[in-house]
Amino acid sequence: MFLKFNVMNKKYKPYYKENGKLISKFRKNENDDTLVPKVGKAPYVASDEMVEIVRLAQILNRPILIKGEPGCGKTMLAKSIAMEWYAQESDDEEKQKEAWNTYKNYFFEWHIKSTSKVSDGIYEVDHVKRLYDANRENRSLKPIDEYINKGPMALALDKSTEDNPTILLIDEIDKADIDFPNDLLLELDESRYEIPTENDEGEVVQKPVEAKHPPLVVITSNDERELPAAFLRRCLFLWVEFPKPEVLGQIIQAHMPKFHKEHTDFVKKAISVFNKVKENIKTQTNEEKNISTSELIQWLQCFEWLNDSTDKFKGNTDKLIDHIYGESGELRYYSTLFKTYVSYKKRIELSKIKKDEGKKSS
Repeated sequence: MFLKFNVMNKKYKPYYKENGKLISKFRKNENDDTLVPKVGKAPYVASDEMVEIVRLAQILNRPILIKGEPGCGKTMLAKSIAMEWYAQESDDEEKQKEAWNTYKNYFFEWHIKSTSKVSDGIYEVDHVKRLYDANRENRSLKPIDEYINKGPMALALDKSTEDNPTILLIDEIDKADIDFPNDLLLELDESRYEIPTENDEGEVVQKPVEAKHPPLVVITSNDERELPAAFLRRCLFLWVEFPKPEVLGQIIQAHMPKFHKEHTDFVKKAISVFNKVKENIKTQTNEEKNISTSELIQWLQCFEWLNDSTDKFKGNTDKLIDHIYGESGELRYYSTLFKTYVSYKKRIELSKIKKDEGKKSS
């Protein structure tokens, strides 16, 4: 079973059940034993550790700080929880996409940049519109509340309830200024924020707004800088390892169930080659950029297209395995894997595993 988040009820209960049974938003594929959603969204292959830490975050009302190698699924964890909790199914195929996207009403993303400030996640004042209104003839200036656009953190806090908690993703917090994490402590500790408003005298004052129920907060970091101790004390920590070969196989099965079922041996061989190329990049270059799970999926999708569109390869696992390498020795479709000048120039050397390993077994 691939999707393990069906044990994560929105409201924590000791037995992780509702009315005696677990509820999943995903249907079972009639032609395969994998779990896939109806609208092309593949399930997230979660470890038991991930499942447990999400439970703990709900119990303790603490954010989850996730670190790990780029491309190992840190960002997708928060989105997958939102999908599991809120994506719906419809008997009407035309309405299915809309039903599936229901999760977006409860999922809020805040992608951090080097210039990000905490106030960006709470609100922005449309000063241009306010100035325009102030300069128009016969037009009185509206209260400042009318010019405020709330950010993802404020929206997540506003909408979160005990029965339907929201999910807030704060992505790549290590990109921000060193003081940024500590500036979040009020919002993280007390699930509240302050926003400007006008009092009866027309003066602008700060108004406190408190959430009815804390959202589930997931924070990712690529470890580009150390995070402050005061911030770390308030987080639960999760390190996401790069998936092992068997887990990579499950991920491919989840994303490409038909191709995986028809060409299981090819997928296994491709994963083996992928892991050895990944190791070559690590040991033979000084590149920080290595290949990731998403790039493995893209690489295999090229072979899936080849299988579906070419009679020579359709249904022929051995020919697909033989086609992993081109005539000159580099990997086929290497542009999906090698994304830097150094790795591109060394693509043949990096692809050399013992070329026989890319071929079918005799």
